[in-house]
Amino acid sequence: MLGLSWAEVLAIVIIAIIFIGPNDLPDVLRNIGRFMAKIKEYSKDIREVVDSALEESDVKNMKKKMDEEIKYITDMEGNKQRVYDLDDFLPDFKPDSENGKKNG
Repeated sequence: MLGLSWAEVLAIVIIAIIFIGPNDLPDVLRNIGRFMAKIKEYSKDIREVVDSALEESDVKNMKKKMDEEIKYITDMEGNKQRVYDLDDFLPDFKPDSENGKKNG
């Protein structure tokens, strides 16, 4: 609950009773609960609007297309050429300088 310990919650309740008074405290807590419920509802609505906007704009499809395009490069003649990563072919290969050996 908001990262508060029981001692902190107890201190807040005691301070609230002192400043608000025991008669008005239930009304204040009820109003705080209603306020929190409205905030939760508004955040849910905002999340739904953002999600629907993302789906409509096909951001996910654009990302997928971009990821596919990264795998190709266009040569000087305008032809698409596949790009390869050497780690796919030689995963355990390390140059002599990385193995600690000296050339020569």
